[in-house]
Amino acid sequence: MGEESWEWEFFGWYFFGECIIEGFMKDEPTSKGDDRSLDARFASRPHVYARLQNIADLMDKAIAEGHTADEAEAIAIEQIQQLGQELLTDWAQEKQNQSVQRVKAKHPQASQHIKKK
Repeated sequence: MGEESWEWEFFGWYFFGECIIEGFMKDEPTSKGDDRSLDARFASRPHVYARLQNIADLMDKAIAEGHTADEAEAIAIEQIQQLGQELLTDWAQEKQNQSVQRVKAKHPQASQHIKKK
């Protein structure tokens, strides 16, 4: 009876894990057909590419210095958060530039007023 119970429990956990994995797989973004390399994709954003290189260097350094997994994880999380902030800043600047260009095209006589610092 104990052996059979263990087998059912194992099967249940295995099946549960498979369902979870399948659910995550459905949420994964699909490729939009952009087969360019990362080098090509970041050509217009050299500062982002340099940041990614810096993160890789920091991870290599953490390994070389014998950091624990927890320490390496903390370094990686901090760096990726900073990268995220930088990417969002870039995005906001691009959106603002697009908005300005759209307004200039629609209303060429309009002047841009910038708040003085």
